[in-house]
Amino acid sequence: MIILIFILTLALLVLVHEFGHFLAAKKNGVRVEEFGFGLPPRIFGIKKGETLYSINLLPFGGFVKLYGEEYHEIKSKSLSNRAFINKKPWVKSLIVIGGVIGNFLLGWILISYLFTQGVPVPTNKIIIDKINVNSPAAKVNLKPGDQILKIITGLSQNQSEPIKHQVKKGEYLWMIASHYLNSGYKTYDIARFNNIKNPSLIFEFQIIKIPQVKNQKNYSLSKKEFILKNSEEMIEITKKYSGQEITLEIERNGQKNEVSVNPRKNPPKGEGPIGVVVTSYVEKKFPWYQAPFYGLIEASRISYKIAVEIIKVLIQLVTFQKPQVEVAGPVGIVRYAETAIKFGKNAYLELIALLSFNLAIINILPFPALDGGRLMFILYEGVTKKKPNKNIEKYVNLIGMLILLSLALIITINDIIKIYK
Repeated sequence: MIILIFILTLALLVLVHEFGHFLAAKKNGVRVEEFGFGLPPRIFGIKKGETLYSINLLPFGGFVKLYGEEYHEIKSKSLSNRAFINKKPWVKSLIVIGGVIGNFLLGWILISYLFTQGVPVPTNKIIIDKINVNSPAAKVNLKPGDQILKIITGLSQNQSEPIKHQVKKGEYLWMIASHYLNSGYKTYDIARFNNIKNPSLIFEFQIIKIPQVKNQKNYSLSKKEFILKNSEEMIEITKKYSGQEITLEIERNGQKNEVSVNPRKNPPKGEGPIGVVVTSYVEKKFPWYQAPFYGLIEASRISYKIAVEIIKVLIQLVTFQKPQVEVAGPVGIVRYAETAIKFGKNAYLELIALLSFNLAIINILPFPALDGGRLMFILYEGVTKKKPNKNIEKYVNLIGMLILLSLALIITINDIIKIYK
């Protein structure tokens, strides 16, 4: 069932992409000879008007066959004005990027819809997202949605026992409260996370002690955040609150309250001393008339991020470095689809949007056989006022296609090996 859903998803993405080419060609008077889903050999086709609509054997792709894509294809003088090759460069450019526009529009529409359903929005708050079963937090009736305002503790300076802790790059410390000690140290009651990109991790109570020095360039300090900028830095941290009762000031439904809890000395693996998972995100729903605007901003941001990461991967491959992100083909994407489906409809729609943005960015890359590669030849024609050598263009695209198919085969084999392992 998952494979079937994925094939239908792939069909949607390809059809949207090719429909972008198809619509742009039709609107600009270019004859469309075939609109095909999948790659040849052809299984069957239905001809309507001047266009053959075909289903092909290999479902990993699609194409639109335009009349006169090559000089030798123009056999009728009466149709020469409807040949792609005879159109002005700006018209050909519009047709070539039509597929990219189609995929971007699909992603934008899906993101806009998801914005009406509710999306996580970052805040400067610490909110309980989950309570672990039979944890100290559960016993004192802490609930998801409670906002932790500060830690109230009876520990004095003499009771705190400083220990050394090495903070690594990317470690995220969220300040809840701060106060000065007589020793000249400033103390921060904080929530500690392992990764700034994933704040919904296990909550731990600690006190950070930072000497009051004149040069504060090593630290980025705001009302709620403490982020270490250097790759590594030694700072003093008191022992975790373990086995000693602490009091939290929380806010629930606009009401402030104090809750006392006894942290565990040895919590179960994967849980913190009091057994809560926190987040800095709240769900926000956008009205239908605002969703497209914010959806466009998010679609542009995602597309930019994808473009940057793809360029990074290409540079790493060319310089024989191991890519820092996982590269997946159709088989690998099926595994992602399986995970998304388990999280529900909205998660799967988000995956489709991301795949659509990926397809748009990859196709606009200036590589032979891709839309971006064809666009380079068109731009050459527009600048030089000369048509590219037809044989050079033909063989460059052929070589590009062979490279892309080989790369797809390697990625697919790698995906299968991962499943086997």
